[in-house]
Amino acid sequence: MKMLTLTPLYGQKGIALIQVLLLTGILTVLLLYFTQTARQQVALANYANQRAQALVNMHTAKNQILFRLLTEQKLEQNPAINQNETNRINWNFYGKPFEVAKGVTATLQDQSGLFNAHFLSTGLLEKVLLSQGIEQAQVTTALRRLLDWQDIDTLTSNFGAEQSVFAGNARNGHIPDLTDVIHIAGINDDLFNLLQQILTIQYVGQFNPMTAPDLILKSLLTENVYKQINKMRTQAPMSKQTFSMLTGINEDDYFWFTPSNFLRLTIHSQQGQVNVRQSFMILVNPYATVTNPINYLEISG
Repeated sequence: MKMLTLTPLYGQKGIALIQVLLLTGILTVLLLYFTQTARQQVALANYANQRAQALVNMHTAKNQILFRLLTEQKLEQNPAINQNETNRINWNFYGKPFEVAKGVTATLQDQSGLFNAHFLSTGLLEKVLLSQGIEQAQVTTALRRLLDWQDIDTLTSNFGAEQSVFAGNARNGHIPDLTDVIHIAGINDDLFNLLQQILTIQYVGQFNPMTAPDLILKSLLTENVYKQINKMRTQAPMSKQTFSMLTGINEDDYFWFTPSNFLRLTIHSQQGQVNVRQSFMILVNPYATVTNPINYLEISG
């Protein structure tokens, strides 16, 4: 009689357990991957929504400001820009940020409050640069070379440069953009960054110290007078008479106290973790009949 032999099941159970564990591990990894991917997709969708809302807010703020520029006087005490009567925040034209709506700020810089790069007022410009710690020799050389870079001749002014330094690469004409200045020998990055804040190529006319940014105004006035002016113009629009009385500066062929229609509008909008910024150089003509009332000369951002 033949005996039956039984094969132990312990080995098969061990293999099955390993297979179950491997399958469980694979499923766990896949689940974690899907979870992480889902979180990333949700984050991207949330970022897209925040960016879209930030752009909408910025566009709305731009239209509000442009409407005010076309319908209101710049020197008058106007209603709050954000239409919130409990928060009387007014605009200004000397580059100080003001709130337009929650999460949205803007700046308006009147170009007549800056120095024209094509027709340099070397005396005032030199005073500003010296007040920022730039050495006299560097200031003198830079300003003379900026003049030589743009004039139509090949004659070198004192401390300036033409063929000897520019090697025939001088523009010999008005610079089309302020970035052109970086190509002038003797103007380093620090000086270039400073000049970008105080020069303009868009406006030709009288200089308006009332809309000059703090960087310029502080350099032109004594410390006490500057503090008075700065305090007063942050509280409310200042009258021409008050400014003239405090500073001793009167309107003449060079100084003019009325804001121009050449403005740089910069808007910053924040929504959640998203920040967007756009800058516009505009020419405002409220009474235009042939041209557009708002002309965009430059858009960046």
